[in-house]
Amino acid sequence: MTKTIERPASKPPTRPEIDDVTRREFLIGAAGLLLLPVGCGSGGGGAGEDTSDETRTIEHAFGEVEVPVRPKRVVVLNMIAFDPAASFGPQPVASVSNLVSLHNGQLEEIGTELDPAEPSLEAIAALEPDLILHAGMEGELFSSGSYEQFSEIAPTAVYEFESDAKWKDYFLFYANALNESEAAREALANYKARVAGLRERLGNPGDTSVAVLQVTQENIRNFRVDYSFSDSILDEIGFAGTPEVPEEFSLELLPEVEADHLFVYTFGGTEAEEQAVSEALDDVTSSPLWERVPAVREGRAYEVEDYWFGFGLTAANAVLDDIEKHLLAEGERT
Repeated sequence: MTKTIERPASKPPTRPEIDDVTRREFLIGAAGLLLLPVGCGSGGGGAGEDTSDETRTIEHAFGEVEVPVRPKRVVVLNMIAFDPAASFGPQPVASVSNLVSLHNGQLEEIGTELDPAEPSLEAIAALEPDLILHAGMEGELFSSGSYEQFSEIAPTAVYEFESDAKWKDYFLFYANALNESEAAREALANYKARVAGLRERLGNPGDTSVAVLQVTQENIRNFRVDYSFSDSILDEIGFAGTPEVPEEFSLELLPEVEADHLFVYTFGGTEAEEQAVSEALDDVTSSPLWERVPAVREGRAYEVEDYWFGFGLTAANAVLDDIEKHLLAEGERT
């Protein structure tokens, strides 16, 4: 008997505490970017110290930039910067809107949402930020506006993006910009310990193949590729991949996705896009071709949330939650 896809519960995953010892790479080596403070500030910022005017120098995509020792008004201009900005220090005063749904509640609390492609310089300046977090590649920012324009408003730290498989590197980069490197390293150590424990409980994950698909309006994308956020997590656990699956393919090729388990998700970025990709997913899962997928026939296909797309430690821990939920017996889950 053919089994249908398992739909996720309507309640969003619980956001893990950053120091919880039981909790978890399109976007550079953190060892080269994560620098010790070399500016006039001590970088300590302990209780009772007034560090409001002190700065420290860090390296970033445009050379060096002086940032506050303790930033208080942070603006996030790229989705990959949001998780560390929301995890450490004060809540950002503004953020781009194209975040994964895991952060919807936090974005509502912030209130000021910026267009990720064309953020308003005037709106940002009116917020009087003391630090702007951005990303780019090969000297170009991932938005309109130049580095010089943003820097006239506030010190701007830009991560040189390589791939989403490098999510730990950009998590550490932004934590360093916020002067929270120690806390970030501790949080990542807790994540690594959780991965190790999950690997042990799974037994021999290398004997189990896991496919990850993103359904878009145009096609289906295979995310067991080396630049993928979710692939980096599955590789770290040790699951076998799906090398025979094309990077992008049409619905007609869906039955050729052979894996023991299948995770499928959509990512919109805007409300209209989310509606469109949700309809695209419904078209896929209601097709007779869907029922011919081996993992679907075996009841091992799971619809998960868009945090499988990325972009930080909170999302990585949520991915681990899903793996525990679907691949471990109930008594083995944390």
